[in-house]
Parts: sequence; structure tokens; C-alpha cells
Amino acid sequence: MKIQRMLVVGLWWLTSAIFAQDLPLPQGAIKEQLPNGLTYIVLPNDQPKNKLEIRLVLRVGSYQEAAGEEGVAHFIEHLAFNGSAHYPEREAVSYWEGLGAKYGETINAFTTDDRTVYSLSLPTLADADLSKTLHILADWIGTLSFSPAAVEKERAIILEEIASYREDKDRLPIKVGNDPALVRLPIGTPSQVKGITLEKLHAFYHQWYAPQNACVMLIGDINTQEAEKAIKSTFGVLSQRGKVTMPPVPIIYRNKPLIATKIEAGKNEVTLYFPKTMHSLSTHAGLLQQTQEETLLRMARARLREALSQAHIDAYWYLRGTDFLSLELRAPIGQKLSTEVQKAVGILSGMQASLTQKEVAIAVARSVKELQEARFEKTSEEYALSFTDAFLFGEAFLSTPADRDTLIKALETTTLQQWKALAKTYFHLPAPLVVETIDNTTHKTTYKHYKQAVRKGQRHGINVLPKEETPTMDTLAIAPPAVLTAPINYNPEVIASEQYFKRLGVHRIVLKNGATIYLKPTTDPTLNISLLFKGGYASLPQHNSKQYEDILSYLHLGGIEALKNPDYETFLYQNDLTFIAGMDNYHHLAMATAPVAKSAMLCHLLKEKLLHPELAKDEFQTLIKEEQQQLSSESSKTQTDNSLDVQLHKAIGTIYPPTREPKTLSDLQTIDLNALHSYYQEYLLSSEGLLCVITGDFDIETVKKQICPVIAMLKPQQASHREAPSTAVRKPVLLTAPSKESPQRASFNIVYPFTYEPHLGSVLSLKLLAEVIRDRVVSEVRERKGLIYSPYTTIELRPSPAHQAYIIVSGMADTKNVNEIKTTVDNIVQTLKNKPLTAEQLAPYKKRFMINKNESLTPDNSYAWRTYLTDRFKDGIPLEELEQYEEILLDNDCQHKEQH
Repeated sequence: MKIQRMLVVGLWWLTSAIFAQDLPLPQGAIKEQLPNGLTYIVLPNDQPKNKLEIRLVLRVGSYQEAAGEEGVAHFIEHLAFNGSAHYPEREAVSYWEGLGAKYGETINAFTTDDRTVYSLSLPTLADADLSKTLHILADWIGTLSFSPAAVEKERAIILEEIASYREDKDRLPIKVGNDPALVRLPIGTPSQVKGITLEKLHAFYHQWYAPQNACVMLIGDINTQEAEKAIKSTFGVLSQRGKVTMPPVPIIYRNKPLIATKIEAGKNEVTLYFPKTMHSLSTHAGLLQQTQEETLLRMARARLREALSQAHIDAYWYLRGTDFLSLELRAPIGQKLSTEVQKAVGILSGMQASLTQKEVAIAVARSVKELQEARFEKTSEEYALSFTDAFLFGEAFLSTPADRDTLIKALETTTLQQWKALAKTYFHLPAPLVVETIDNTTHKTTYKHYKQAVRKGQRHGINVLPKEETPTMDTLAIAPPAVLTAPINYNPEVIASEQYFKRLGVHRIVLKNGATIYLKPTTDPTLNISLLFKGGYASLPQHNSKQYEDILSYLHLGGIEALKNPDYETFLYQNDLTFIAGMDNYHHLAMATAPVAKSAMLCHLLKEKLLHPELAKDEFQTLIKEEQQQLSSESSKTQTDNSLDVQLHKAIGTIYPPTREPKTLSDLQTIDLNALHSYYQEYLLSSEGLLCVITGDFDIETVKKQICPVIAMLKPQQASHREAPSTAVRKPVLLTAPSKESPQRASFNIVYPFTYEPHLGSVLSLKLLAEVIRDRVVSEVRERKGLIYSPYTTIELRPSPAHQAYIIVSGMADTKNVNEIKTTVDNIVQTLKNKPLTAEQLAPYKKRFMINKNESLTPDNSYAWRTYLTDRFKDGIPLEELEQYEEILLDNDCQHKEQH
């Protein structure tokens, strides 16, 4: 298939010296190559602080596998963690875990058709630890060990991984062409994995694991000089061997079905994929070309919207050096999809002759706005992803405002004639790959008809001009009502006590009405005010709970009494304001955000939404009718949801709508908006036990005087209805559900109930225990027995109505192995109960806890601070204890209570 590439001769930017240059690396980055061919990249970066991302990337994957070697590349990736010449067995993993990393999370790896990537996320390393870490990775390139015992152990794990694997829905057979490395998965099939021998592993390893095929990346809290010295002393001694991997060729389509049909009731839609050779993004010119194509797609979408109500066009990278232009179309049942295809392609074809200066200007302005809003700072993990693509494909990325401004200038000075020429080339479409989803009553369209529709559309362009753009939220200025701009009268008499916690950087205020306020300044320019009220699903009236379970959704359909919808929504948009509300088992939340400079307006907004919401009765009735229609169209016999997720929620005492019987038409008919509002005001909107957490780059005294009067308006309300009886288990229980993909597989949860005291030491004991259980489950159930590929261990704390906790071990395995997994985990838990851990055994976990806490609770991570402060408040843990976190953690002996 001949694939057209965009070529516009004579444009000044393609001949300009600067546009022929490669895009520069980010400031401070070093990219070099050792004499043995190994590439290394070093970049100091403080986002986040005290963190180092390390990657060992190899241009080695299933693409390099010969016939009979299928699955070998992925197998070697597994074996790397089993030892090398200088670091036998799992010594490397143990060493990194001692530094605070976690195997399977911050110690990880993956293999695809074109790469193998080993990933480490570590705290800042001392020079000796950095040298040792690099020595381990150099060992992995030069002297990996393949012991027969390790091979058999990993074979069992990989076979379990295959059994657990769910096919990527995007990897459609028609999209991977004739390439043998793409029509199969890198992991291999069970029979292929069973046929992998030591000889095959050694041969592949020595042929492809070589310095000339590898890149080492160090990004984060790193000294460049020391890093280069360590890289040269560890990787520099390796010798070249084997072959040099070549970049994979673009996908070729030949003698393959080019259409796939799915049958689904009520559907009549088609997606056409047009493969295009990916152009280089290593230069300014390549990046400009990509930006121009994205801008053309903006214009194309506007035209398609004008003529076709359900059409969308986009472009994305799929595999190898192949891009796809995707055209999605929908039509009523019975209507020919090929007719829609011809019309859509005709609209695209018509752009080359009829583009107007106005629509170009609108599209360019939006592209420029996106470029201007783009951030140049990346996290170390984001840089690692970008540098990986740079190593594999030669891609680069914008890293300076100057490069961005150069790109904007070129975009803005592209003439109308040049845009037309670009459209002519870009929308000259190759033969498509077709995926249609149709109703079983619809006549199937042949590939020939789709291909003819594309050709006819290209020959007969359609001139569809977008209408004049109507005024948008950007142009319709809504004046704020007086209630949002009135002065806020501060009275210090509403405050019962206040205290500043220096280590946490949190200012606590307790009001006389029973509410608590945490003021936590961060570097975030957005001010966030989160209100956590007592009262959730468990406290709704039990005799008619289905009428109340969506109370917050119904009450907040509108704006506020002083500014009703749609003006309310427009006003929020124009002023960068947001408001949302939600409910969980025992609490409900109201959260609002705004730029810090609009803190007073935000406080007013919260007050009005809570005390004076617009009861949008028309929208409410419309929503109720839609729910009634949905219920009427469903089967009259609704089966009880007994999925594993619902089983788990019942077992740990969660009460929320999916665990109850669904609503009925009768329930919907009796819901009254005024009654909901009265109930909310009387029972849920209480200051007693309320927590307000405020984050952002604000001045404490300023915001204190704005928020205190608002929260002080709330009153302690009478207690809500009696809480529902808990369904929580009091003994360990195994929950299972059959896999939808295979009757021989099952998902499972093993739930272990505990109790805890409302203080930090008790909570930390349980979390330490959960981490120890996790590691022992991985070691026993996955590594030693090979019964499961990915076991997960989580902990759920339920402070209400009693302080209950649940450690949950979950995963998917062969049905015949689930009981053995349960017995093994039971033994692990019982052993830990009978033989408490020593201080030496707990030390690595405590170190990991401190590292994770310090990495998460940074000055720029407002979300982490809100979550941390809110969750600990729910657990009944005061700031006085959080202030002493390190001391309480170090003194913890991990004693815990099982629930009886």
C-alpha cells in the first residue's frame, strides 16, 4: 500500500536553519554515549523532591524473537529479578526494598514488541547506593543468571500471568497487519512458554542484551557529576556483543482481512482507520507539522459537526512507526453506513478548496492557546516516559518557552493557501481499515462498498462551512450577584480555640458550633475548600432509603437562589469556580475551588450552595422522567447484583446504593424535591463534627477571617435517622466470583476483620501488618507456589459505627487453586498473630512508610494533604498525634486486634 506523506515545498520554516535543528534537551539534561555504545541521560529535577527515577531501557522486545523464540524476551525480563553474577537470587530486590522501594510497584519492569524497560523509583540515593544500583543494572546487561530452578519458578508465574491476561481491545487483528511480532502478544502462548529452554534464553540474551542496545536514565534528585562518574565506572566496562537492534519498520498490510464486524443490539456505527507513516518529531519542523495537523483536525471537526450530528475525527499513534487517522460515524438503525462515510470523506476532501480565513483563525487561536497553557515543568516520571520515546524513536519535545514561541510564530504565519495545500495532502486518504458495530438486523456492508465510499468522497468534495460561532461562556459576561460580593463580617467570638502545628504546617481552628477548620497553605494557585459533614448512606431513613440516596444530586441540579441556571454555570466557568458534592457510607462532602484571589467569593458561594440552593424543579422532573424511562425499558425481573465488588462492600459493612435493591417506578414517583431539601437542612447540614480543610497558596489570616463567619452560620442539628445495621463480617471470609472470560478462572477476596483504637499508633500497626502480609503473600503464593500472578493486599478502615478494619487479599487464579491460596494466606496471618515481628523485621517497613509520607505530603501536593488530613480526622486521630508521626511510627511494635 502506498502511504502518502505530507510534503509542502517552499514553506519558509522547512528551509529555515532553526527548523532543521533538533529540539534541545531540557535545561540541565545531559545525553551522552559511552565508547561501547551505551546511551545515558541524566537530568536533575525537583518534581518531586527527594526522589530519583532510574530506567534501564533496551531496544529489545518480541520483535527481535525468531521463530521458536516466542516469549523469550518477556521471560528474560522476569528472570532479571532472580539474580546475576554479583547479586545472586533476589539480593537486588532485597537491597532496593531496604532503601524504601516496593517490589511490583516502585521496582518493576515490562516488555512489549519493541522495548524492555526496567523501572526503579527510589528516594534520594547516597553516592555508594547509586553506584551499587547502577552496578546491579550493568550486571543485568552483562551477567544475568539463568538457574534451572529460577527458570521453572518464573515459568509457572508466567503461565499464571497468561491465564490472567485480558486481551487489549485496541489490538484488533486488522490493525496489526502482517507483522508476526504484532499478531501475537509479547508474553507468548502457554505452549510457547512451556517450550522455552535454557539454551534459548542464553542465546537470545547474549545476542540482544548489549550496551549498544541500552539506555540508562537518572532523573530527579541527582548530582550530575557523580552520576556520570558512576555510570562510566559500572556500564563503561561492558563490552559490545551480539547484534544492534534496528528500529521496527512500519506496519505492512497485505493479504489480510481489512474489515471487522461486531454485532451489538441497537448499534449502527463504524470507525475507519487510515494508516499513515509517522513523521519525525525530533526537529522543530516535525513538531510544527504535527501541530499543523492537529489544527487541521480542529477545522475538520467543526465542518463535520455542521453536517453530521454523530461524527468525529482524530489522529493517534498506535504501533511502530504508524499513525492512524480515525473517522468515527454513527447512523440510525437501517441507514447505510457507507452513505455516511462518503459524505464525511467528501467534507474532508472539500477543505482543500474552501477553507476560509475565519475558520483558520479560530482553529489557530485555539491551538496557540493550548501551547501557551502548556507547562514545561515535568515530574521525573514524566521525563522518563518522554526520554524513553526519544531513545526508541528519536522523538523530542518542547522544553523551553523560546521553542514554544517559535512554534507559535510559524503556526500564526502559515497562509491560507498553505493551509489548503496541507489539507489536500493530509486528507488524501489511503485505503481504510474498517471496524463496524451493527445491530443483528442490519445488513452488513462489504469492505468493497466502504472503500468505494471513500473514493467517491475524495472525488466529490463537499463544501460545508461552519456557521458563525455563537457567543460562548468566554464572551457572555455574567455579573456576580450581591450575595457573592458582599463584605464578610468577621467576629473572633465564634472561635473556641486555635493552634498552629509547626511540623505539619497546619493551622487548626475549632468553632463554638462544633466545627473544625484545618488551614494548610500549599504552593497550589487554586484555593480548595472541602467540607466533610457527618451523615451518609448509612444514616438515611431505612424505610424509604431509595428516595433519599441521590439527595445531593437532586439538590444541586441548579445554581443558587440569587443566580439560577444557566447563568450560574456560565458564571462559574468565567470565574474559574467549581462546586461539587458527594456522599459515602457515613459522611457527605461539599467541595469548592477558585483562584486564590477570589477566596471571599468562594466562601460566599459555599454558603449560598449550602443554605440557599436553587431547587431546579424543571430539571428535577426531567431527570426523574429519564430514570423512569430507563427503568421501563429494562427487564421487569431485575436480578440482584452479586458481583465480587458488591460482595466485598457488604462484607466490610459499606452501605451504598449498589448494595441495595434498585429503585422502582414507585420509588421515583414518590420522590419530592422539597422534602429532600427539608431533610437535608434538618439532618445533614450540621456543624457538629464538621471538618473544613483548606489548601492553596493563601494567607492564613485573610482566609481565616473569610471562612470562619461562613462556617459559623451552620448550626448543630438533631441526630439523623438511626444508622442501618452493619452487614460486616466478624470472621475471615473468602468471597469468589467466576471469571467472565474463562469458567476455569475466578476472582477472589479474602477478608480479615480487625478492630483498632482511634489513635495513630493503632492505625499504623494495622497498616504495617497489611504491608507485611502483602510481601509474604507475594513471596509464598506467587514466587514459591506460582498460584497467582498479581496478588493485591489492601486495607480498609471503617471508623463508624465502631472502629473496624479489614485487610483484604485479592486476585484472580484458577478455580482449583483458590482454596489453597486461602489456606496459605490464613497460615501467613496466623503466623504473624502467634509470632510478632521483631524490631529488625519492622525497620524496612517503617522506613518505607516515612519515605512514602514525605514523598506524598509535599508543599505542592494539595490533593494528598486534603486526603491525609480528612482520612485521619475520620479515624479520630488528632493533629497532636500527626505532629508526632515519626516518633509514634518508630516506637510501633505492630500489635493488633482481631475482630471477635
